[in-house]
Amino acid sequence: MWHNDRKSKGGKSMESKLDYTCIVCEKQNKNGIMICTEFICNRCESEIIRTDVTDAKYSFYIKKLKRIWYKNII
Repeated sequence: MWHNDRKSKGGKSMESKLDYTCIVCEKQNKNGIMICTEFICNRCESEIIRTDVTDAKYSFYIKKLKRIWYKNII
């Protein structure tokens, strides 16, 4: 499910007042994706996608993403 800063209501667009906390950077944002019940902002999603498995940041992202599965399965 993609989230952006516009939602339609009655055919009209309006600004969304709802911010989500990214599970990676822990910042508030409106734009990003929901995986199960957890939010990842567009910036972090892009970084995750571009990160090579040999990069030091890769293990950091894996640890953050594991939180999705632990929270929603256990």
